[in-house]
Amino acid sequence: MPREAPQNPSSRSPATQARARGGRGTGSRLGDLTRDWGTSAAISLYLERCQVATPERLVEAAWRHVTDARSVIGKVVDFGAGDGRFSRFGRYEHYLGYKIDDAAFEHAVVPKRARLLNQCAFWDEINDADVCVGNPPFVRNQDLPRGWRERASSVLRRRTGVSLSGLANAWQYFFLLGLASTKSDGLCDPPRLS
Repeated sequence: MPREAPQNPSSRSPATQARARGGRGTGSRLGDLTRDWGTSAAISLYLERCQVATPERLVEAAWRHVTDARSVIGKVVDFGAGDGRFSRFGRYEHYLGYKIDDAAFEHAVVPKRARLLNQCAFWDEINDADVCVGNPPFVRNQDLPRGWRERASSVLRRRTGVSLSGLANAWQYFFLLGLASTKSDGLCDPPRLS
């Protein structure tokens, strides 16, 4: 069962508060989520390279681009949500963000109409999003953990019919996931922002 980020810090569960204080469980969720990805060194390198905080001015610019194209937005999905900053801008009914890294997830505060899930974005099958936003990771193919790449490739092949070569970088996986997860008239707007 994925964990959700709190809408405000005071609503954190006792277990989450313990992890935030450095208690038992720090990193264990991440270990559970990445168990089959490969070596701890490969996983650490990948996650380290994924950690880029998108400047708010670029988040606002992305949302301007989206709202120029869509006046009404129901469901928004963000597959590399980080601290949930894309949830704090834009006009939408529902936002669903995914983040696998405990550190960013633990301190995220999102609006009431938004949810962050602490799980791999490739585990859920969404196909009804109006918009996919975000700043997906730009990790070179050489730095993708083998187990993650195999699982993500399998998911995308099943959902889209596209077989990615071993030369695809993380951005390509996430962009294809965004295309597969939006409605036929949906908008996939995760531009290369960083």
